[in-house]
Amino acid sequence: MAALGIEVIVNENRVVNIANILRDIGLENIYVIEDRDPQLEAVKMIFEETEHVGYTCLLAIANGLISYKLAVKG
Repeated sequence: MAALGIEVIVNENRVVNIANILRDIGLENIYVIEDRDPQLEAVKMIFEETEHVGYTCLLAIANGLISYKLAVKG
């Protein structure tokens, strides 16, 4: 990231706290949450229709970038 002029600072305490929360939630519950995610359902539908991993990944990434930009001030 340094080549891009971006500095990344990792708050290790925050990482540990989030890891502990995810551990406490449990893998089975995370799968339940994932299965109810409308964006994941949309990605599955796109893949089922196109059967093209590349297009599906590209659309998922583009959607993520657009969603991020919409959520950021600027």
